Amino acid sequence: MDKDNLKKLGAKMEKGEKILWYGRPEPFAVMDKTHRNYLCRRFIFSALGILAVMVAYALAARHFEVPLKPVIVILIVAAGAFACLREWIDAAAVRSKIWYGVTDRRLVWVDDTVSTVRFEAVPKAAFRSDDDGHVSLLCGKAALRKKPERWRSAAAVKPGCDTESGICEQLVFYAIPEADKVKKLLERYIPLE
Repeated sequence: MDKDNLKKLGAKMEKGEKILWYGRPEPFAVMDKTHRNYLCRRFIFSALGILAVMVAYALAARHFEVPLKPVIVILIVAAGAFACLREWIDAAAVRSKIWYGVTDRRLVWVDDTVSTVRFEAVPKAAFRSDDDGHVSLLCGKAALRKKPERWRSAAAVKPGCDTESGICEQLVFYAIPEADKVKKLLERYIPLE
């Protein structure tokens, strides 16, 4: 972990808490076997969505005899482009900014900020592999329901916990290096499937 992230993590550590493991996601290709079909489908649906909205806008403008406004067209195309590129943006974030950690009390997710989930807030967790052999830790009901092509995007998002109960709904450590070591560490702290 770089110095800035260690400093951020150190500020969040409790007295006597120890870091047992930390690491970054192992290298991965954006268009790997797990994500190829999903990304192609998402691109096609986004392109069709842009086209449908553009046609609807053009028909509405024609019907009401209002000229097309370039700003509206640009906003529609920009929203569609973002929808198409979202998975690439998430993959870049996971690859370059995200760190994972395990202390003797909590799971740690680090990007520009540090987010933690106490072990007792994790009702269920599992280590699962995708078609490319990347092993990911999925914590919480929402994470466990996700298909493998959604794990990487979920890893780009801060852990989600229920605001009332504090129970972890979703935390994903995508493509964990040394997955066996991390699994062995966590077996004594959280309920694994």
